[in-house]
Amino acid sequence: MSYQVEYIFELWARWCEAGKNGTQNKASMIARLIENKGHLVFCESHFSVNAYCIEANVESALMSLFILDPLAVEVIRFEYIYSASFIENGATLNQARKADKMGISKSTYQRKITKCHQYVLDELNKYKKR
Repeated sequence: MSYQVEYIFELWARWCEAGKNGTQNKASMIARLIENKGHLVFCESHFSVNAYCIEANVESALMSLFILDPLAVEVIRFEYIYSASFIENGATLNQARKADKMGISKSTYQRKITKCHQYVLDELNKYKKR
């Protein structure tokens, strides 16, 4: 897996966690408008504030993929978001243990991750061309 793919999914995971916890940006709407020169920004990425929110586009792609392969989306969420909650012997779980927790084989787990990575990258390329 490339560094770029890992970075994109890490941004997405942090964005999801920030939204869940309500801690993404505690500044008031007025403060955010002033800071971003009249644009409301709800993304953590370092892309243009006007046009491109990579985290939201990743989430959108995953919602589309969920219709086709819900297990793949469950696996990617477990890999990047939920697995941090599972710690054994002071360390986070490896992929074999994560797969075991989900009741699937390690190879299926890895195939689903690869499928999500490729699907999301394809969708992001479509967004960039718009």
